[in-house]
Amino acid sequence: MNAIEQAIYNLLTADAMLITTHAIDGVYEGETHNEADTRYIIIQQQTGVPAGQTFAGRLGMNRTYLIKVVGEGLFSEGIDNAAWYMDGLLERASLNISGQFQKFGLRLETEVKYRERVGNKTWHHIGGRYRLATA
Repeated sequence: MNAIEQAIYNLLTADAMLITTHAIDGVYEGETHNEADTRYIIIQQQTGVPAGQTFAGRLGMNRTYLIKVVGEGLFSEGIDNAAWYMDGLLERASLNISGQFQKFGLRLETEVKYRERVGNKTWHHIGGRYRLATA
């Protein structure tokens, strides 16, 4: 997990209402590591485009992250509520990224919502693609 993903992870796991009230079993980078989880959050970098060049090198990277709640069930209501709460948390946050002096935030670019069948289970994926921006 890189410093940005770690900052997002720290933000999400520190919020007791998200973890307890919305019954989140875990927060993972890329994919879940526990098959017993029935509701969890995935953080995954989607893009990284150079922000510009100077004589000393790159100015930085414009990055987007897919951050979504994944949950099992026939209906998505509880998963929708968890994703809605998570979105508010992400949009209001000021991330402390290790090694950086400035504050960063996340801005929703596109919503993500889809359903998939795996065997006899239905999984809902609800969240969005967020752009890392200076706060």
